[in-house]
Amino acid sequence: MAAPETGGRAPIPTSTPQAALRDLAGGALLGTLYVVLAISLASLVFTGDLEAFRANAIGLALTSTLLIALVVVVLGSLPGSAVSVQDTPAAILAIMASAALAAMPPGAEPIAQFMTVVALVALTTIATGGLFLAVGVAKLGRFVRFLPYPVVGGFLAGTGWLLLTGGIGVMSDVQPSLSYGADLFAAGIPVRWLPGLAFAIVAVVVTQSLRHPLSFPALVVAAIVVFYGALGLSGAAASDWRAAGILLGPFPDADMLRPVRAGDLPHVDWGVVVRGAMGGATVMALSLLALLLNATGLELALGRKIDLNRELRSAGIGNLLAGAMGGLVGYHVLSFTLLNHRIGALGRRVSVAALVVVAAVLLLGPSFLETVPSFVVGGVIAYLGLSLLIDWVYTAYAQLSRLEYGIVIVILLAIAGLGFLSGVGIGIVLAVVLFVVDYGRVDPVRHTLGGGDARSRVRWSAADERILRGRGDGVMLVALQGFLFFGSTHAVVARIERRLAERTTLEHLVLDFRHVTGADSTAVAGLASLARTTTVAGVRLVLAAVPPALEDRVRRAVASHGEHTAPVVIVATADEALEWCERRVLDVERRDRPVGTAVSGTDDAQVLDVADLLESMERLELSAGQRLLEQGAPSDALFIVESGRLTALLETPGTAPVRLETMHRGSLVGEIGFYTGGPRGATVVADEASVVYRLAHDGLEDLTRLAPARAAALHEAVARRIAERVQHVQRVVAALQR
Repeated sequence: MAAPETGGRAPIPTSTPQAALRDLAGGALLGTLYVVLAISLASLVFTGDLEAFRANAIGLALTSTLLIALVVVVLGSLPGSAVSVQDTPAAILAIMASAALAAMPPGAEPIAQFMTVVALVALTTIATGGLFLAVGVAKLGRFVRFLPYPVVGGFLAGTGWLLLTGGIGVMSDVQPSLSYGADLFAAGIPVRWLPGLAFAIVAVVVTQSLRHPLSFPALVVAAIVVFYGALGLSGAAASDWRAAGILLGPFPDADMLRPVRAGDLPHVDWGVVVRGAMGGATVMALSLLALLLNATGLELALGRKIDLNRELRSAGIGNLLAGAMGGLVGYHVLSFTLLNHRIGALGRRVSVAALVVVAAVLLLGPSFLETVPSFVVGGVIAYLGLSLLIDWVYTAYAQLSRLEYGIVIVILLAIAGLGFLSGVGIGIVLAVVLFVVDYGRVDPVRHTLGGGDARSRVRWSAADERILRGRGDGVMLVALQGFLFFGSTHAVVARIERRLAERTTLEHLVLDFRHVTGADSTAVAGLASLARTTTVAGVRLVLAAVPPALEDRVRRAVASHGEHTAPVVIVATADEALEWCERRVLDVERRDRPVGTAVSGTDDAQVLDVADLLESMERLELSAGQRLLEQGAPSDALFIVESGRLTALLETPGTAPVRLETMHRGSLVGEIGFYTGGPRGATVVADEASVVYRLAHDGLEDLTRLAPARAAALHEAVARRIAERVQHVQRVVAALQR
């Protein structure tokens, strides 16, 4: 039902006589709405050949409301929440019931027809309750909303159509067919359904215009008053109008409290039940989604957090009990709960009072039902259907894109013209298409680096840096993201192949999978094809941070392309991949350089000055694994690497260390903290046996006083190194923004 507008309210005292009276009045109103809805939905599901069992069906619906609401009141997290049998699953159950009756052999006994439909409904309710309970126990309440919004809208619009035609069918006893229009206007039929349709239209207009929670209950009461006023003025007997189908009944021998007994089971045609069970999956999925959407809507409207998993568990237990009694699916009713909120009745006392009303109607039995006008029952169903159609055919037009709105209309037309199961099948196909279209718009390339910007965290010597800068176009890094499937992978491969054609100097291609969540088989085949393309182009393909589940599949796919495809290189991180590429470049072109050139990055004529500088520093020998600097320690010295390899690690408690930089011969170590005076920002460890030179603060002061030219050369070398880093960062940032 459409949810009325609400606003914030101050807490209302609950211990005063006025509060008790308010809660009792609110409970009476809520209970009346429960009864009207249960009568309407039971009449929708158990119609046609099951007309003789309508009172029994209404009893099952009222019992379902009683059980589910009672469990949610006791176990739920929101006192005063309204819970009842629901229209969306009832509309689908009505289609399932109609199909089940059509599948039964001709001449089947009425009790067999009734019990077969009851069994089908009961098993669907039990399965739905089990799903609610399982999702709640697994605490997946906030992770199941994956059905695309337009597809949900299409199902709900189709449900609206089924409710509208079902409401008319309840009033007229005419079901949709090729002669539907003629049958509806046959002699004596329009008087049955036209008043109910008029009531539904008036109810939609009034509730949409006033947006007041009491508008719909007031209309129901007014319709009944007008009906009995017309009955009194006409001078006709109620029995005559009942015989004409304008009042419910008669129910001569019906027992609303009759439970499903073990002796009834032999009457069930289990083959028909099994064949009709497919529709139950749709009931389960839509009911789960609707419960969560209603609960989320209550969170927003009431301004309080609701434990979705707790609500799922309580509704699940309630539906299991209701299903065991042969009842309908039920869960939270958004509009009824907001009605309680608007009148200030949100305690458990309200729910208990409402359930007392439901129990009283059950005890009164068919004699009460025979006083209810048929047009009110059918009109309520038609009103629910019209409300959904207005929401998803009229209002949604301004809220959805044209593609999304088209999906809603296609599913609606499929359900109306082909049946609900066909509509579900088309909806699933459209959901897949919508996913492919929408996800295909997400760029699978997070960023691309090249032209010297794709560098590892290894700090090479000045001579090596010059080599790498000169060969900067030889490495390209492509960072991927999201789930790679046939659409997105084709776009990635095509983009890379264009780059290969444009950049004839490319030697290494690195694909970073750190932000990739998975890939389908088509994506894996695309990567294998890319490996073949890079091999032909003379480019080495390196994959980084490949998910473990994907790594073996990629290796096998590449190997299947035969000996003409180079084996794929897979490393743990993109940084390691870039280092691997840089080592290959340097292995070809690097030559030994004196350490002074490595530090200063200047001509060989200045090497002697830097060598003299090293003579004034303390020489330290480090073994593999030995720590040179500790993160957080005072920065009392800087170091120059003469030989070996050291790595700076960022250490965070509870996580693996992160490599910040790897330093080789000629690298400066600890210079930033040395100049700023701050604590060490990282731990530095020797990866292998290494030799470093140490210069403390007092040593620098002595050097400045005794050999100012050497001190200036050191300052210049440090400034140059820091400037080079800043320039590299600026280039990378600029590349990422392109």
